[in-house]
Amino acid sequence: MECRIDIYYYYVPVSYRQALEKMGRDLSGWPTPDWTVKDDEKICQDYSVETAILSITAPGTSILKGAKAAKLARDCNIYIKGLKDKYTKNYSFFAIFLDLLDTKVVLEKIRFSLDYLDTNSIIVYTRYSNSNYYLGYPKLTPIWEELNHRLAVVFVYPTHGPMIDYPHETTRAMCDLITTDTIRKFPNCKLLLLRDFTKPGYILFRSDFPYAPEVTVKTFSYGLSKVKVLDKDRDDINR
Repeated sequence: MECRIDIYYYYVPVSYRQALEKMGRDLSGWPTPDWTVKDDEKICQDYSVETAILSITAPGTSILKGAKAAKLARDCNIYIKGLKDKYTKNYSFFAIFLDLLDTKVVLEKIRFSLDYLDTNSIIVYTRYSNSNYYLGYPKLTPIWEELNHRLAVVFVYPTHGPMIDYPHETTRAMCDLITTDTIRKFPNCKLLLLRDFTKPGYILFRSDFPYAPEVTVKTFSYGLSKVKVLDKDRDDINR
């Protein structure tokens, strides 16, 4: 049986759920799923996920502002760090920050995360604020400088709306990163975008748990196990 690494895997800690509930809804339109470590362990066992790389999907902690957003980001990061320490083999994670436009505070959180949390991997979203500032926005240059210095792995996740617009939103973000010369200026950052997981040689296993219902995870997992590909290609997808 395959042993998989799942890079599209989410967690919903109590602090994040409560923040969403106070807002009344998730801005991306998704219902907030129930999530527990016990359920998570079962999914990993049932679908041969050896290591789940956990992250918080959009809209993330940007649903709050200022000190409240900073506290929520810290709470989420401390929680997932504890989970990783307890289940070293089973979990890794992408650290989360508040709205990147709050540059000074974000720089402090990056240093805290990459030093204290013992990770070089973070998640950012394709754009921020109601004015739709994409990641090449000049105000974000100090953040890119720090991430470049730290050789960070940066998972760029699309913001709402979901489903069909996710690939389009990812493309817009990529065009922005190219036309603003951000990619060339900061070559030490390893960018992971949605498009990277859908082209030959880069296709990766993903479950979308817990946002995808288990029947979807089951169908996808079964289909992957039966598709006619070389064993090496299947191993590359799973790992």
